[in-house]
Amino acid sequence: MNEIFPLTPAMWQEYARDEASISAGEIWELYREFELAIFSRIDKINLTEKKKQVLQIRSIFHRQLSVALANSSATLLAYKSWEVEQGAVLDVESSNLDGISSNVASAYQKALEMCNARPHVEEQISRQDLSHSEKFQQYMIYLKYEQSSEDPGRVQLLYERAITDFPVSTICILIDSPLHVGNVVRDVYSRATKNCPWVGELWVRSLLSLEHGRVSEEEISTVGLIVTIHSELNQFS
Repeated sequence: MNEIFPLTPAMWQEYARDEASISAGEIWELYREFELAIFSRIDKINLTEKKKQVLQIRSIFHRQLSVALANSSATLLAYKSWEVEQGAVLDVESSNLDGISSNVASAYQKALEMCNARPHVEEQISRQDLSHSEKFQQYMIYLKYEQSSEDPGRVQLLYERAITDFPVSTICILIDSPLHVGNVVRDVYSRATKNCPWVGELWVRSLLSLEHGRVSEEEISTVGLIVTIHSELNQFS
């Protein structure tokens, strides 16, 4: 696992502050610049298309402000400046939310809180003075926090890290995570049954996930055969 995720705890802290925020932020910036470029090329007399593009750009701003990213305040100021260009009356020198619609302001505040909270929870799981069980509990707190963000990618990444320190414990609880998306859940169960082959319920859920995923009969039969072998050897708990 360390070959896949070789970062030290300190490096993970740095990663939590920068990785998703910076790279995702750059993507949002490029997306917005692209739509702004389209807007600038629309003929001034084509009011219908102009209005349509304004709505598109506003939607991008709103969506970006609802995501926990670095430099969110800069995005807010850019958004306010852009709205002023559209005729709104806003204070473009301040990061206050006066004049911003309540739903956008609420989403922005929530994203800002999440962005500021991650370094703290990263610090907790990186502490060297924690016992094995205490560190595991901190991982569970962090996982619960990430699950509340409803971002399966971040949840999966954190589980991968937890598996490095707690291979059996983490995989046994992994089946209850909100990762039931596409091939992700299949990979989760595949690894879970390899690491905890004695847990019968894992095999049951693995087979159910394969059926729900509409995989080939051959793949289901292969897993079923393995289950039968384990059952005959009385290896299930």
